[in-house]
Amino acid sequence: MDAVVLLYAQRVPSKSAQFWCLIGTSALLALLAIVFLDRELAVHCKSWSESMPREIHSLVECITEAGDSMWWLTGSVLAFTVFALRKQHNLARWAFALFAAVGLSGLAVIAMKPIIGRYRPKLLHEADEYGFEFLRFSVGYDSNSFPSGHATTISAAAVILWSMFPKWRVPIVLLWLSTCASRLMLGAHFLGDVIAGCALGASVGALVLTTWRRQFAASVPTPLHETS
Repeated sequence: MDAVVLLYAQRVPSKSAQFWCLIGTSALLALLAIVFLDRELAVHCKSWSESMPREIHSLVECITEAGDSMWWLTGSVLAFTVFALRKQHNLARWAFALFAAVGLSGLAVIAMKPIIGRYRPKLLHEADEYGFEFLRFSVGYDSNSFPSGHATTISAAAVILWSMFPKWRVPIVLLWLSTCASRLMLGAHFLGDVIAGCALGASVGALVLTTWRRQFAASVPTPLHETS
């Protein structure tokens, strides 16, 4: 659904109008999901989750960890430090881009969740509550479903990795898709939450690269296949 966002993200400098059209399309898809799909799909996902073999459920829980921003932020800081000390400047710049994309998109999620206040699927299953607490600024887990933080994180990271590792784009897309799907399979989010997270993360990742290319062109990191 948001694959087109990921596939076009690195082309933002020359295809900005098309890219933002795709972002707008993603926002529309998220709205349509909220209105027409989320409730019924969440019920099906709960049923699938309960019928999963324990081993599969454990695998899905492992996959969903790829959307935890802690791993990306910590790893990018360590990578930046190591590569900077070793004067591997191109790799250090990629580590910085990854930190910026994941960090900035994460801050956006933190700001949006309490404002939008969407109920988690958990409340639908346990209390038949489906909706929003808009502008109530609730900070509890149960009313902070939108957008998906994990989907945002993995989408921001995927945009950077897509540009960094051109030869590894297929596994990058597979990691992105499987992480997003895991949020639905575990009942942590509705489909609309995941679509919105994908759009947010991909747009922030693309903006990081675009701003760098436009404002600091001489220091833009190059794809690894282009370096010696």
